[in-house]
Amino acid sequence: MSDIEAKVIELEALIQEPYEEKKERPYHLHAVLIHDGIAEQGHYYSYVYDRFLKHWWKFDDHRVSKVSEAQVEREARGGFNKKSACNLFYIS
Repeated sequence: MSDIEAKVIELEALIQEPYEEKKERPYHLHAVLIHDGIAEQGHYYSYVYDRFLKHWWKFDDHRVSKVSEAQVEREARGGFNKKSACNLFYIS
């Protein structure tokens, strides 16, 4: 093994080491900010996941409602309905 090959192996091990701890604490999707409209105008609202009760809440101005995960996914995905996720928030 050449000195360069040995150094590459050493550096690869060093690069992986700081990330080992992160594998023990995965991140979970906590909230999604939705934009409903076009680039020039629209409306924003959010979905927040309650980890204790295990369901999603929709916060839209003064209205708060319980929603299905399927609804969050459908609106976050975007497409023909002019709704799409513009920010995703993760927690560990």
